[in-house]
Amino acid sequence: MQNEKHVVYKRMKELEATLPEQFCRIHNSYIVNMNHIAKIEDKQVQIGIIELPVSEKYHPDFWEKVQARLFK
Repeated sequence: MQNEKHVVYKRMKELEATLPEQFCRIHNSYIVNMNHIAKIEDKQVQIGIIELPVSEKYHPDFWEKVQARLFK
């Protein structure tokens, strides 16, 4: 299923509210599955070979989720 594109006709906020907790919004345009993050560096995440930016707006929530997963 990796590398598949999905077209969804919902606002990102609506979509985000329906997803399980392993998904996290990192940017106005990106929601990622935390289980597939290979690397986090310089406010970017790497999933496979794709690097995505983590915006200032979503960075605090994203980092909180990362830390919660690390220190379970």
